[in-house]
Amino acid sequence: MKKIFLVFVASLYLFGADYYYMNGDKRVDLTPMPQKETALRGLKNIMTFKNPAGQEIAIPDKIIVKFKTLDNTGDYLNLYDLKVLKKLRGGVYLLGAKSPKAAIEAANALNDAPDIMYAQPDIIKKRHLR
Repeated sequence: MKKIFLVFVASLYLFGADYYYMNGDKRVDLTPMPQKETALRGLKNIMTFKNPAGQEIAIPDKIIVKFKTLDNTGDYLNLYDLKVLKKLRGGVYLLGAKSPKAAIEAANALNDAPDIMYAQPDIIKKRHLR
């Protein structure tokens, strides 16, 4: 029984997803939480995590991106299978992905692209009453 448990734990460590997003130049590691059947902001396709501060956050299938130039926008959208959902102020766009996991991966990849000022998942923080 101990061997089975050790193999299970080792497989989680080796094959488990490494969830994080970039906030500027800082990597923010995320701890996955059990997924709930509740919808936030009318969204059904979300994943919930705990951030390093212990806050519960949710990440939908959306990312926020600010492009330096709009020259290669279509290339990035095609490469990461994204679609423009909304143009916000100042050259910032809300993009949609196929899943929350795809949104996290695309945001991390776009954050390193030379034509992108920043990219990160559209994070939903749980509100606390004071």
